[in-house]
Amino acid sequence: MIGLGLILQNRPENNRTRSVIALYDKYASNSDRHWSTDAYNHFDSLALAAIERIAGSDSVYGRQASIIMGDRVYAHYHLIGVIRALRDNVANGYLTSLKEIVHGELFGDFLNMADYLVQEGYKDAAAIIGGGVLESHLRQLCIKHGIGLEYATDSGTRPKLGGQLNADLAREKVYKNLDQQNVTAWLALRNNAAHDKFEEYTKAQVSLMLQGVRDFISRYPA
Repeated sequence: MIGLGLILQNRPENNRTRSVIALYDKYASNSDRHWSTDAYNHFDSLALAAIERIAGSDSVYGRQASIIMGDRVYAHYHLIGVIRALRDNVANGYLTSLKEIVHGELFGDFLNMADYLVQEGYKDAAAIIGGGVLESHLRQLCIKHGIGLEYATDSGTRPKLGGQLNADLAREKVYKNLDQQNVTAWLALRNNAAHDKFEEYTKAQVSLMLQGVRDFISRYPA
């Protein structure tokens, strides 16, 4: 879906997102896979500046970035998905309509926003938002049930990602195996969206994911 011609491809907004993605790829190519503090700060600052400049803080991208930075656990891993979604919608000329859709106080929460976006055909942005809400809820469930959010390595502690949080919660019988399997599938869908694998899932699957996440949160409140 990338690109509708040279005019769209060479817009300043698209050049900005490409620069941020190139920086992420540069840091991610490190053999040790562990970013320095300077690398974190460099990438996060440029990514947030690009989102603010192109879409605004009140856009779906700005709001999702705010959630991510509030958590600060592997922020770069999640921010790159937001940047890639923003790049694709700029390239396809969708940004103006997206900004109009998410403007104002119409949306009381992010799942409602994601529901509306997927109905309007923006399944990729909706998948990223829904996945972000899910992973944030998993962290809150871990805190509620006394499950650690980090794991030890030879070089120090590292934050757990969604898959490990899901496994830990299921092992502690916070929820059943079927719920664990569903969470695994939803996280995989979100990861596909965050890594440009847009053909791996459908609009209908995103809608079912959002319904499932909403039901999961209601049954297992944090």
